[in-house]
Amino acid sequence: MNNEFKKIQVIVENDFATSDKNSEELKVTVFDRAFRKLTHEQGSIGKIFPIYISIDDISYVLGVFALNNNGSTSFFPELPGDIFFDHITIGKSLSENNAHLTQIIEGERKKVSPIKTDLFSNGTYHLITFIFQDFNILKLTPKEVRYPLVDTEQIKLLQDALITKGGFNGSGRLNAIGTSGIVVIQFFLLPKGVDYRNMQFVKSPLDPIAKYFEDEKIKGVRQNISYLKHEFQDEYQFGILTVRFPIDIHAPAYLGYGVDKSGFYFNSSDEELKTSVIKNAKGRR
Repeated sequence: MNNEFKKIQVIVENDFATSDKNSEELKVTVFDRAFRKLTHEQGSIGKIFPIYISIDDISYVLGVFALNNNGSTSFFPELPGDIFFDHITIGKSLSENNAHLTQIIEGERKKVSPIKTDLFSNGTYHLITFIFQDFNILKLTPKEVRYPLVDTEQIKLLQDALITKGGFNGSGRLNAIGTSGIVVIQFFLLPKGVDYRNMQFVKSPLDPIAKYFEDEKIKGVRQNISYLKHEFQDEYQFGILTVRFPIDIHAPAYLGYGVDKSGFYFNSSDEELKTSVIKNAKGRR
Protein backbone atom coordinates (compact mmCIF):
# COMPACT_ATOMS: atom_id res chain seq x y z
CA MET A 1 0.00 0.00 0.00
CA ASN A 2 1.22 3.51 -0.86
CA ASN A 3 0.05 6.28 1.46
CA GLU A 4 0.60 9.80 0.10
CA PHE A 5 -1.28 13.06 0.57
CA LYS A 6 -3.94 11.28 2.65
CA LYS A 7 -4.60 8.76 -0.09
CA ILE A 8 -4.13 5.02 -0.02
CA GLN A 9 -3.79 2.49 -2.83
CA VAL A 10 -4.01 -1.29 -2.76
CA ILE A 11 -1.82 -3.23 -5.18
CA VAL A 12 -2.57 -6.94 -5.63
CA GLU A 13 -0.17 -9.31 -7.38
CA ASN A 14 -1.58 -12.12 -9.54
CA ASP A 15 0.99 -14.91 -9.52
CA PHE A 16 -1.01 -16.78 -12.19
CA ALA A 17 -0.91 -13.90 -14.71
CA THR A 18 0.68 -14.62 -18.08
CA SER A 19 1.46 -10.93 -18.64
CA ASP A 20 4.15 -8.99 -16.76
CA LYS A 21 2.27 -5.67 -17.08
CA ASN A 22 0.08 -3.96 -14.50
CA SER A 23 -3.61 -3.07 -14.85
CA GLU A 24 -2.83 0.54 -15.80
CA GLU A 25 -0.42 -0.50 -18.56
CA LEU A 26 -2.99 -2.96 -19.94
CA LYS A 27 -5.72 -0.28 -19.76
CA VAL A 28 -8.01 -2.51 -17.71
CA THR A 29 -10.94 -0.32 -16.66
CA VAL A 30 -13.04 -2.68 -14.58
CA PHE A 31 -11.29 -2.11 -11.25
CA ASP A 32 -11.82 1.66 -11.45
CA ARG A 33 -15.46 1.13 -12.47
CA ALA A 34 -16.12 -1.29 -9.62
CA PHE A 35 -14.61 1.24 -7.18
CA ARG A 36 -16.67 4.15 -8.53
CA LYS A 37 -19.18 4.11 -5.68
CA LEU A 38 -16.35 4.34 -3.16
CA THR A 39 -14.21 6.90 -5.01
CA HIS A 40 -16.94 9.16 -6.44
CA GLU A 41 -19.93 8.71 -4.15
CA GLN A 42 -18.17 8.02 -0.84
CA GLY A 43 -20.24 4.90 -0.26
CA SER A 44 -19.68 1.21 0.46
CA ILE A 45 -19.01 -1.09 -2.48
CA GLY A 46 -19.55 -4.30 -0.52
CA LYS A 47 -17.22 -7.20 -1.33
CA ILE A 48 -15.04 -7.04 -4.46
CA PHE A 49 -14.33 -10.32 -6.25
CA PRO A 50 -12.46 -10.34 -9.61
CA ILE A 51 -13.14 -13.10 -12.16
CA TYR A 52 -10.44 -14.28 -14.57
CA ILE A 53 -10.55 -16.90 -17.31
CA SER A 54 -7.83 -19.14 -18.70
CA ILE A 55 -7.97 -19.90 -22.44
CA ASP A 56 -5.17 -21.86 -24.10
CA ASP A 57 -3.03 -21.35 -20.98
CA ILE A 58 -3.38 -17.55 -21.22
CA SER A 59 -5.18 -15.69 -18.43
CA TYR A 60 -7.67 -12.91 -19.24
CA VAL A 61 -9.85 -10.52 -17.24
CA LEU A 62 -13.57 -11.32 -17.44
CA GLY A 63 -14.86 -8.82 -14.88
CA VAL A 64 -15.45 -7.97 -11.23
CA PHE A 65 -18.32 -8.86 -8.90
CA ALA A 66 -19.38 -6.33 -6.28
CA LEU A 67 -21.42 -8.13 -3.62
CA ASN A 68 -23.32 -5.21 -2.15
CA ASN A 69 -24.09 -5.17 1.57
CA ASN A 70 -27.79 -4.56 0.87
CA GLY A 71 -27.98 -8.02 -0.74
CA SER A 72 -27.90 -6.88 -4.36
CA THR A 73 -25.02 -7.55 -6.76
CA SER A 74 -23.24 -5.71 -9.53
CA PHE A 75 -21.07 -7.42 -12.16
CA PHE A 76 -18.69 -5.22 -14.13
CA PRO A 77 -17.48 -6.99 -17.30
CA GLU A 78 -14.27 -6.03 -19.09
CA LEU A 79 -15.82 -6.05 -22.55
CA PRO A 80 -14.31 -4.86 -25.84
CA GLY A 81 -15.61 -2.23 -28.21
CA ASP A 82 -18.38 0.30 -27.67
CA ILE A 83 -20.73 -1.53 -25.27
CA PHE A 84 -23.97 0.16 -24.26
CA PHE A 85 -23.80 -0.68 -20.55
CA ASP A 86 -21.34 -0.40 -17.66
CA HIS A 87 -22.47 -3.23 -15.43
CA ILE A 88 -25.18 -5.77 -14.65
CA THR A 89 -27.29 -5.16 -11.53
CA ILE A 90 -29.10 -8.05 -9.82
CA GLY A 91 -31.58 -7.39 -7.02
CA LYS A 92 -31.42 -9.21 -3.72
CA SER A 93 -34.69 -11.10 -4.29
CA LEU A 94 -35.38 -13.64 -7.01
CA SER A 95 -39.11 -13.03 -6.69
CA GLU A 96 -38.69 -9.41 -7.81
CA ASN A 97 -36.95 -10.48 -11.03
CA ASN A 98 -35.27 -7.09 -11.04
CA ALA A 99 -31.99 -7.67 -12.88
CA HIS A 100 -31.03 -5.00 -15.37
CA LEU A 101 -28.16 -3.47 -17.33
CA THR A 102 -26.85 -0.16 -16.00
CA GLN A 103 -24.99 2.61 -17.80
CA ILE A 104 -23.19 5.63 -16.35
CA ILE A 105 -24.38 8.74 -18.20
CA GLU A 106 -23.11 12.16 -17.15
CA GLY A 107 -22.10 10.70 -13.82
CA GLU A 108 -25.53 9.22 -13.10
CA ARG A 109 -26.60 5.57 -13.16
CA LYS A 110 -29.26 4.84 -15.80
CA LYS A 111 -31.17 1.57 -16.25
CA VAL A 112 -30.54 0.67 -19.89
CA SER A 113 -32.44 -2.60 -20.13
CA PRO A 114 -34.29 -5.04 -17.88
CA ILE A 115 -33.11 -8.64 -17.91
CA LYS A 116 -35.62 -11.46 -17.73
CA THR A 117 -34.05 -14.33 -15.80
CA ASP A 118 -35.35 -17.53 -17.42
CA LEU A 119 -36.18 -20.43 -15.10
CA PHE A 120 -35.24 -23.92 -16.32
CA SER A 121 -36.49 -27.31 -15.19
CA ASN A 122 -33.28 -27.98 -13.22
CA GLY A 123 -34.14 -25.09 -10.90
CA THR A 124 -31.53 -22.65 -12.26
CA TYR A 125 -32.20 -19.17 -13.67
CA HIS A 126 -30.20 -18.06 -16.72
CA LEU A 127 -28.95 -14.49 -16.30
CA ILE A 128 -26.64 -13.68 -19.23
CA THR A 129 -24.30 -15.39 -21.69
CA PHE A 130 -20.93 -14.14 -22.93
CA ILE A 131 -19.40 -15.74 -26.02
CA PHE A 132 -15.88 -15.05 -27.30
CA GLN A 133 -14.46 -16.18 -30.62
CA ASP A 134 -11.58 -13.70 -31.02
CA PHE A 135 -9.64 -13.87 -27.76
CA ASN A 136 -7.42 -10.94 -28.76
CA ILE A 137 -10.26 -8.58 -27.83
CA LEU A 138 -9.98 -9.67 -24.20
CA LYS A 139 -7.67 -7.86 -21.77
CA LEU A 140 -4.80 -9.90 -20.37
CA THR A 141 -4.72 -10.54 -16.65
CA PRO A 142 -2.35 -7.98 -15.12
CA LYS A 143 0.60 -9.07 -13.02
CA GLU A 144 -0.33 -6.28 -10.66
CA VAL A 145 -3.84 -4.94 -10.08
CA ARG A 146 -3.58 -1.31 -9.05
CA TYR A 147 -6.83 -0.37 -7.38
CA PRO A 148 -7.87 3.31 -7.43
CA LEU A 149 -6.57 5.73 -4.81
CA VAL A 150 -9.03 6.33 -1.98
CA ASP A 151 -9.04 8.68 1.00
CA THR A 152 -7.40 7.30 4.12
CA GLU A 153 -10.64 8.12 5.95
CA GLN A 154 -12.24 5.34 3.88
CA ILE A 155 -9.81 2.64 5.01
CA LYS A 156 -12.59 0.72 6.79
CA LEU A 157 -14.72 0.58 3.59
CA LEU A 158 -11.63 -0.49 1.65
CA GLN A 159 -10.89 -3.28 4.12
CA ASP A 160 -14.53 -4.40 4.02
CA ALA A 161 -14.34 -4.60 0.21
CA LEU A 162 -11.20 -6.71 0.01
CA ILE A 163 -11.01 -8.68 3.27
CA THR A 164 -13.44 -11.25 4.72
CA LYS A 165 -12.98 -12.89 8.12
CA GLY A 166 -9.38 -11.75 8.31
CA GLY A 167 -8.38 -13.08 4.89
CA PHE A 168 -8.02 -11.48 1.47
CA ASN A 169 -11.00 -12.26 -0.78
CA GLY A 170 -8.81 -13.46 -3.63
CA SER A 171 -10.37 -14.04 -7.06
CA GLY A 172 -12.26 -16.56 -9.17
CA ARG A 173 -10.45 -18.36 -11.99
CA LEU A 174 -12.47 -19.98 -14.75
CA ASN A 175 -10.98 -22.50 -17.15
CA ALA A 176 -12.08 -22.96 -20.77
CA ILE A 177 -11.33 -26.62 -21.34
CA GLY A 178 -10.38 -27.58 -24.90
CA THR A 179 -8.03 -26.48 -27.65
CA SER A 180 -10.24 -24.96 -30.33
CA GLY A 181 -13.49 -23.10 -30.95
CA ILE A 182 -15.53 -20.44 -29.18
CA VAL A 183 -15.64 -19.94 -25.41
CA VAL A 184 -19.12 -19.68 -23.87
CA ILE A 185 -19.60 -18.32 -20.34
CA GLN A 186 -23.11 -18.52 -18.91
CA PHE A 187 -24.15 -16.87 -15.65
CA PHE A 188 -26.95 -18.45 -13.61
CA LEU A 189 -28.78 -17.60 -10.40
CA LEU A 190 -29.08 -20.64 -8.13
CA PRO A 191 -31.91 -20.42 -5.57
CA LYS A 192 -31.28 -21.66 -2.06
CA GLY A 193 -31.25 -25.46 -2.06
CA VAL A 194 -30.36 -25.84 -5.78
CA ASP A 195 -27.08 -27.68 -6.32
CA TYR A 196 -24.67 -25.75 -8.57
CA ARG A 197 -23.90 -29.05 -10.31
CA ASN A 198 -27.40 -28.87 -11.84
CA MET A 199 -26.17 -26.24 -14.30
CA GLN A 200 -26.25 -27.22 -17.96
CA PHE A 201 -25.51 -25.23 -21.11
CA VAL A 202 -28.67 -23.62 -22.55
CA LYS A 203 -28.94 -22.20 -26.05
CA SER A 204 -32.46 -20.73 -25.90
CA PRO A 205 -31.14 -17.22 -24.93
CA LEU A 206 -28.82 -17.17 -27.96
CA ASP A 207 -31.15 -16.29 -30.84
CA PRO A 208 -30.34 -15.51 -33.59
CA ILE A 209 -27.05 -17.44 -33.39
CA ALA A 210 -28.58 -20.57 -31.82
CA LYS A 211 -28.59 -22.10 -35.32
CA TYR A 212 -24.81 -22.56 -35.08
CA PHE A 213 -25.13 -24.73 -31.98
CA GLU A 214 -26.00 -27.98 -33.72
CA ASP A 215 -26.54 -30.95 -31.43
CA GLU A 216 -23.67 -32.97 -32.87
CA LYS A 217 -21.24 -30.10 -32.15
CA ILE A 218 -22.23 -29.51 -28.53
CA LYS A 219 -23.15 -33.00 -27.35
CA GLY A 220 -20.76 -34.53 -24.83
CA VAL A 221 -18.49 -31.47 -24.57
CA ARG A 222 -16.99 -31.12 -21.11
CA GLN A 223 -18.30 -28.20 -19.05
CA ASN A 224 -16.53 -26.36 -16.26
CA ILE A 225 -18.84 -25.18 -13.47
CA SER A 226 -18.26 -22.99 -10.43
CA TYR A 227 -20.27 -20.86 -8.03
CA LEU A 228 -19.96 -17.75 -5.88
CA LYS A 229 -21.82 -17.32 -2.60
CA HIS A 230 -23.18 -13.88 -1.73
CA GLU A 231 -21.82 -12.59 1.57
CA PHE A 232 -24.94 -10.62 2.51
CA GLN A 233 -27.91 -12.79 1.52
CA ASP A 234 -28.73 -16.48 1.10
CA GLU A 235 -31.73 -16.44 -1.25
CA TYR A 236 -29.52 -17.31 -4.22
CA GLN A 237 -25.91 -17.76 -5.22
CA PHE A 238 -24.20 -17.30 -8.58
CA GLY A 239 -23.31 -20.15 -10.87
CA ILE A 240 -20.91 -19.83 -13.80
CA LEU A 241 -20.68 -22.41 -16.57
CA THR A 242 -17.73 -22.29 -18.96
CA VAL A 243 -17.58 -24.46 -22.06
CA ARG A 244 -15.77 -24.53 -25.41
CA PHE A 245 -17.45 -25.57 -28.66
CA PRO A 246 -15.98 -26.15 -32.16
CA ILE A 247 -18.32 -23.51 -33.63
CA ASP A 248 -17.96 -20.35 -35.73
CA ILE A 249 -20.47 -17.61 -34.75
CA HIS A 250 -19.20 -15.21 -37.45
CA ALA A 251 -18.51 -12.45 -34.92
CA PRO A 252 -15.65 -11.78 -32.48
CA ALA A 253 -17.96 -11.82 -29.44
CA TYR A 254 -21.61 -11.97 -28.43
CA LEU A 255 -23.99 -11.29 -25.54
CA GLY A 256 -27.30 -13.03 -24.97
CA TYR A 257 -30.00 -12.41 -22.36
CA GLY A 258 -33.78 -12.33 -21.96
CA VAL A 259 -35.80 -9.11 -22.02
CA ASP A 260 -39.06 -8.35 -20.24
CA LYS A 261 -40.88 -6.09 -22.71
CA SER A 262 -42.97 -4.56 -19.94
CA GLY A 263 -39.83 -3.16 -18.34
CA PHE A 264 -37.96 0.06 -18.88
CA TYR A 265 -35.77 1.08 -21.82
CA PHE A 266 -33.30 3.88 -22.30
CA ASN A 267 -32.41 4.93 -25.84
CA SER A 268 -32.15 1.42 -27.26
CA SER A 269 -34.27 -0.60 -29.65
CA ASP A 270 -35.97 -3.80 -28.58
CA GLU A 271 -33.82 -5.87 -30.94
CA GLU A 272 -30.60 -4.35 -29.61
CA LEU A 273 -31.58 -5.25 -26.07
CA LYS A 274 -32.36 -8.90 -26.74
CA THR A 275 -28.96 -9.76 -28.15
CA SER A 276 -25.80 -7.87 -28.95
CA VAL A 277 -23.29 -9.06 -31.52
CA ILE A 278 -20.01 -7.24 -30.97
CA LYS A 279 -18.95 -6.58 -34.56
CA ASN A 280 -16.59 -3.62 -34.18
CA ALA A 281 -14.43 -4.71 -31.29
CA LYS A 282 -10.73 -3.87 -31.45
CA GLY A 283 -8.12 -6.37 -30.37
CA ARG A 284 -5.04 -5.81 -28.21
CA ARG A 285 -2.67 -6.19 -31.11
